Amino acid sequence: MINLLAVALLRFVPLLLLLVFSCGVVLVLTREHLSRRYSRVTTAYYLVVKKNLSGTGPLAGERWLIDEKISIGRSPQNDVIIDVPYVSARHAQLEKRGEELWIQDLNSTNGTVVNGHRIRGERQISCQDSVSIGGVFLGVERGELDADCSSNPRRVSQAAE
Repeated sequence: MINLLAVALLRFVPLLLLLVFSCGVVLVLTREHLSRRYSRVTTAYYLVVKKNLSGTGPLAGERWLIDEKISIGRSPQNDVIIDVPYVSARHAQLEKRGEELWIQDLNSTNGTVVNGHRIRGERQISCQDSVSIGGVFLGVERGELDADCSSNPRRVSQAAE
C-alpha cells in the first residue's frame, strides 16, 4: 500500500510542479505585456510659445513635443525656427534626460535667457521657467502623450490665426 502511494506521488508531483511553473511563467509574461501596453500613455513635455515680441516667427500657443532633443534657431534645419536677426542659426537646444529637461545655449551671439538671466552652457529647466530667445518667450508644459503620437520633435499644434 505504501509502495503504491509512493509510486503515485512520484508520477504526479513532477506534473504538479510543471503546472505550477507554467502558471508562474504565464503570469509574469502577462504582467510584462500589460505594463508595456499601458506605458504607451505616458507623461510628455511640450515646448510652448508663450509670447512673441519679435513680430515674426512662431505664434503664441504653438507647441512642439519634446521627445529627446529639440533644436532652436534661425536656420530651417531646426525643429523650432525663429527667423529673427537676434537669433543665431543654431541658437539653443532643449534636451529631455529621463524626467529632467535641460536647455543649452549653443554659443549664440545674443544668448539664451532663462528667468531673466543669460545662461552659459546648459541649465536644467522646469515647467515654471521662462525661456527667452530673440524676443520669443517659451515655456514648458506637461501633459499626456497618446500612443499614436509621433515621437519626433515637431510642431504638435499651430496657434489660431
